[in-house]
Amino acid sequence: MNNALNYILSNTTVMAFLESEAREQVAIDIRAKTGSGTTAKGVEVLLMNGNDETIAQRFEQYLAAGVAACVKLRIEATA
Repeated sequence: MNNALNYILSNTTVMAFLESEAREQVAIDIRAKTGSGTTAKGVEVLLMNGNDETIAQRFEQYLAAGVAACVKLRIEATA
């Protein structure tokens, strides 16, 4: 499992995709909750500002879920 995790975490293409998807998912959550037009780019700016812990936590949760799913797929593919 560590090999699969290391592979995913060191793969810049996969991580860029997972980070993008996590930002988009947070934006979807914000739009659903507030009715605003928040975008993934807006979430990226909010994360850079570092003022909102809730957004950062949600981003990390989505990112972790994406990494876990990729690790699972990597393990299944190499088994």
